[in-house]
Amino acid sequence: MASPRYHCGDTAARGPGPGQVLVEVRAAGIQPGEVHIRTCELHERWPATFPSGQDSDLAGVVVEVGSQVSGVAVGDEVLGFTHNRASHAEFVVVDDVVLSSFGVMFFDDPAAAFANLGRALRHGGRLAFACWRTRDENPLFTIGFAGAATVLGLREMPGPGAAFSPAGTGQVGALLSGAGFGGIEFAKADEPMLIGRDVDDVLEYERASPTAAGVLAGLSPAQAAELAGQVRDGLAAYASPDGVAMPGAAWLVTAQAM
Repeated sequence: MASPRYHCGDTAARGPGPGQVLVEVRAAGIQPGEVHIRTCELHERWPATFPSGQDSDLAGVVVEVGSQVSGVAVGDEVLGFTHNRASHAEFVVVDDVVLSSFGVMFFDDPAAAFANLGRALRHGGRLAFACWRTRDENPLFTIGFAGAATVLGLREMPGPGAAFSPAGTGQVGALLSGAGFGGIEFAKADEPMLIGRDVDDVLEYERASPTAAGVLAGLSPAQAAELAGQVRDGLAAYASPDGVAMPGAAWLVTAQAM
């Protein structure tokens, strides 16, 4: 396949709509998948349409607010997300919506955090976030070195931890209601997750993690080798010529500020 050719140019910044804000971008994220979007390798999931910007996550300063926006003012420093894959632009229009991809589980005080988000949204403003369902539904978190050590009887499996704190819909629903949100809905999101190119690629990534370092500390070379073999066998069950892909199980939670 011939290498694609791209032309870079400028487009005029537009003002925000009634429920939007215009942000002067000071920092932006970049995801490894961007290069695959550009080459249309992920076209079924993320179609490459042009003209196009790049990535979605941003941080910056509000320079203009729409007529229906409350809780945000010009000069406020904000974190944002754009649906238009344009976070690397100088100015980006952002909807009056709070979006989070697997981040809300790390709030120190979830009740206070959700209440603060609710106050930042106008009436009817939208909240949407993804969070993991249970650990048992996500083999990514059970077949690594900690899980293998449990199978071999070297240590007990640690508790699920903060990453799975929003797995219960009742608990999350009560938090959101208490924070002033309504129209709360939970939808299951089950998607395969590409973890790495092959088993060796994923094994090296796992071996370098803090969890693996803690598990391997103090083991004899023979025990460490046996442990790595156990992890390798677990990963092999999910390997194919296209890479190592595991099922992922999450909640897509949506609500509105009341």
